[in-house]
Amino acid sequence: MSTIRKSWLQLFLETYQIPIIRTWLGLVEKEAPQLKEIMAELADHLYAMLLNPEVPVEQDPRCEAIYNIFHKSGVLQMPLDSLPDMFHLLRLSIMQFQTSYIYRQHIPPEETTPAVFSLHQRIHAIQKALLEKQRSESVGQLHLDRLSLLGKMAASMAHELRNPLFAIEGMLRLIESELSHEERSKVKRYLDVVQQEFSGLYGQITGFLSFSRNQQMEEMFVNCRLSELVAAVLELIRPRLNNEGVEVELDLQLDPSLTIQKIALQQVLFNLLNNSLDALAYGPYPKLIQLHSHEDEDSYYVDITDYGEGIPEHLKDSIFTPFVTSKSKGTGLGLSICKQIMEKNGGEISFTSQKGMTVFTLRFFKEGSALLADQTMAQAVSRPSQGEVEGSGG
Repeated sequence: MSTIRKSWLQLFLETYQIPIIRTWLGLVEKEAPQLKEIMAELADHLYAMLLNPEVPVEQDPRCEAIYNIFHKSGVLQMPLDSLPDMFHLLRLSIMQFQTSYIYRQHIPPEETTPAVFSLHQRIHAIQKALLEKQRSESVGQLHLDRLSLLGKMAASMAHELRNPLFAIEGMLRLIESELSHEERSKVKRYLDVVQQEFSGLYGQITGFLSFSRNQQMEEMFVNCRLSELVAAVLELIRPRLNNEGVEVELDLQLDPSLTIQKIALQQVLFNLLNNSLDALAYGPYPKLIQLHSHEDEDSYYVDITDYGEGIPEHLKDSIFTPFVTSKSKGTGLGLSICKQIMEKNGGEISFTSQKGMTVFTLRFFKEGSALLADQTMAQAVSRPSQGEVEGSGG
């Protein structure tokens, strides 16, 4: 029965392809003349999708071709909010020929209704797929626009902060040089804490600058062992670990050499570890954070696991969006910065979370690391060496 239904509908669509398309474009010209040319370009793709209903819409390459036509540059770019009207006109064009065809061919109702219904379902599925793709890309573009705006804000703010920090640090060094050996030994541990805090502040500035599109402000890529990266960050957060009684358990048997922006990646780890500490701060949670490295054929991975309260369900889909946070005093920029830094360093950041356990995973693509190594060589040749932003901090 299914084959019979398909055969008459298939025969009808093939027989009337040219008049249906011609009628459809005529209606489009009356309703929206500025769209006739672009609709004429996609008509064959669209009609071919109707002729091949066995291919799922989301797997049909013609769907992508149609969407690309919609987004041509220039005056003929079609707003997808007009799409339902265009598909309605297509339905009217098909019905204009279909009714008389069914009557002449004496097709019984038990064969007519399912076939007509399946055809309209197919048209609806194509329309829905195109609209969903547009909405998805719009959300992505909105995210990029937000990051671009944040880039300008962050670059300005970072420079405003960096200048007085340099001055303060310079004055501290000058004071230290004026102290006698005995006086210096008395205040050494305090000066060491101040220097550590400066390193943390310079790391924050590097994170803000990661939003900037100004390539001259970008940190250089260097080769760095994972263990070296982790050790530097743990040293920065050691006071907080001790104060809050949290143990860090390391399982870094895999210790790859990564081509990365070292200080920027320190900022990523610093943010994630501080988030873990925040998650363990309230409630009877195990005071434990675990770092584990592993690999597969394509990538190196670093997992940061805590056994705290977990990420609220309503924030999981937007946790990397700027200004989204569950903390009363949080800015909502930390994870956005982490995501931006990881992408710039040829990697990804992801997470899984439930009450009692959250795992953030840093992924470094092996192929991406090789490409960044080539870029590092090109940078060294194309521009003079520059001091690292954080270099004056230690």
